[in-house]
Amino acid sequence: MKIAVIGAGLSGLTAARRLQQAGHEVQVIESNDYPGGCCKAVHRDGFIIDTCPELAASSYRRWLAMIDEVGLGSELINCPTIVSMLKGGQLIDIDMGNMMSVAFTPVLSWGAKLRFLRGAIGMRDKLRSVPQYLLDDISLDVPNSNAEAMSLAAFGPEVTENLINPLLRPIGGVTLDMMSTLLLPYTLSDWTQMVTLRGGLERLPKKMAEKLNVRYQTTVKRVNSNPDNVTIDVVDAGGTASTMTFDKCLITARFDQAEEMYPRFAEISNGYSSKMQFMRMLDVKLAYGKRPSSKASMVMISYKENPNLNVISLSHNKSPDRAPAGQGLFSIFTEHKEYENMAAMSDDAAIAMMRDQIEGLYPEVKGHFKFSYLSRQTRVSYVPDSGYFHRTRQLWDAVGKEPRVQLGGDIFMFGGMEAAVASGERAAERLIKP
Repeated sequence: MKIAVIGAGLSGLTAARRLQQAGHEVQVIESNDYPGGCCKAVHRDGFIIDTCPELAASSYRRWLAMIDEVGLGSELINCPTIVSMLKGGQLIDIDMGNMMSVAFTPVLSWGAKLRFLRGAIGMRDKLRSVPQYLLDDISLDVPNSNAEAMSLAAFGPEVTENLINPLLRPIGGVTLDMMSTLLLPYTLSDWTQMVTLRGGLERLPKKMAEKLNVRYQTTVKRVNSNPDNVTIDVVDAGGTASTMTFDKCLITARFDQAEEMYPRFAEISNGYSSKMQFMRMLDVKLAYGKRPSSKASMVMISYKENPNLNVISLSHNKSPDRAPAGQGLFSIFTEHKEYENMAAMSDDAAIAMMRDQIEGLYPEVKGHFKFSYLSRQTRVSYVPDSGYFHRTRQLWDAVGKEPRVQLGGDIFMFGGMEAAVASGERAAERLIKP
């Protein structure tokens, strides 16, 4: 078969690779002039700045298998297991790879530690049944409830505020009251070793694209499913319009973009787009000529502690090559709920605010600031709120009935880069089926 894959993000590239390996003729169509979608990097003054989500786990088995498959396995780096919790303006280190460190952390009182232990034992069945990334079982996504309510019932207010809240916020990207109940057992069952790629996370999609036929700077205007084929109306970088013909097509894009390309999706989705909201944030990178003494990979923050910030990543600790020797690179992600207030600030004001935060936590870097990078992201991903996974599963089932046009992307899973690879593989399987 001749198959079109729209989108050269990690999901589209994975699907294209699997389809090509199955013997099909594959054309990838990408509107940007590079592969990887949101997964790219900025290189400046010896710094490597990942602009895609920095969280990747050793349990991302499909993503890691793809890294090995394309020959980048030796470039994988294990990040430090130490994280800092911000409490009362002070940083408290916890070694997430050492249960004794967790057990004796001053983040919780002894009573709260016992409550956490009892709550974890009480949730053991949920922890065992959590679907890893594919989310085939969505029973833990309880309608009309949220992760905060589940945590309060299981662990009480102190554990929820001082431990669960900062742990879950970087995973779900929003506050617990906006987060599906599924994300609580999901996070507690899968706090594993964090990993990254030497040279930047963009290396994987770039390597995958080398073996594929990718047509860049080509915008898809319309996908038409016909009895015998699929026609795709496109416009190239020079403004020239043309029509391409294929046997089948996979669209890997945000759903609102996908239904503009292929209006049939809107007809079968039961109003999916109207029920979703995009996660929004400022992504600020700060480079310093001096590296702080902290060995933590990130700072995890409760909403009560700082409503403006979701999480801080010490990128220079995650991977030594992200900053020159002795220098520091911080990634600060702001809170979705506070986006309107943050977005109203000028770039200079927002950067000054973030510098105050970092230099307050790490005073040794003050006076060594080098440069900043700021991105206003209004379409990071969909907010995984109550019922999100039920609605998305219904969409997956509806799309599966389309004979020639399928939908991919990490919308159908959860877990960032793992979700993208898994979704691409599943979409490829659907397209190949007679």
